[in-house]
Amino acid sequence: SSTGALSLGLLSLLAEFSTDHKVHCSPSEFAETVFRMEDHKINFKIGRQDPYAIILGGINFLRFGNKGFHAHNFEVETHISETDSDVRTLEKKLLLVHSGVSREAQNIVKIVTANIDSGKKVYRQALETIGTCGETVTRLIQTQQFDDRLAYAMSENWEAQKQLAPESSNAKLDMVYSKIMQSGAVGGKMCGAGGGGYFVFYCRDREGVMQTAKKMGLQVIEPRFEMRDILTLNNLNPENENSR
Repeated sequence: SSTGALSLGLLSLLAEFSTDHKVHCSPSEFAETVFRMEDHKINFKIGRQDPYAIILGGINFLRFGNKGFHAHNFEVETHISETDSDVRTLEKKLLLVHSGVSREAQNIVKIVTANIDSGKKVYRQALETIGTCGETVTRLIQTQQFDDRLAYAMSENWEAQKQLAPESSNAKLDMVYSKIMQSGAVGGKMCGAGGGGYFVFYCRDREGVMQTAKKMGLQVIEPRFEMRDILTLNNLNPENENSR
């Protein structure tokens, strides 16, 4: 949410002082600017993935390098920007369920960073598993295989996330996850750093999951992918004069 607010605020400022009220940079360049503002100027350690996901839109696979935080050390390996029947099918399998717990993501991020820096094998293995899950999901999406293997990878990712930082979950979150999984979900994970916020579930019976979540007093959201980049979405891209 902070990245989204900063992005829209900066867009408004750039457009206001532009001669044609457009933003004269690529979505990737704008994403990098937002990341550096948050990471370097206000010391808000969110990771490069957040601004790129918000600003590029679509479905992305970002591959990060290991030579420090510089733009040329990573790439957008896959960017799906068109909506088709397969994307809509995937949307109908997914459901966001609020855990009922709010949290400050930065607290979990600090723990994750400290655990990785400790060099302990258990944390390194967890990090490698998370990366492998990302690659697995990407290959399935690239080949339009929107099946239960996506769900299994999500759950594997969540288990690795908890291994990397046990504080990512607690008894209440585990209870919510367990009940939702028993009501029609095939797999799922917590979004972001964990510790609270939203779960995303891949469902075999989405209606059953929704009913269970609502009985627990939890908010549910049926997600839709926004495939347009933030410049086009806000009619600020000079190359897309007719975009709305």
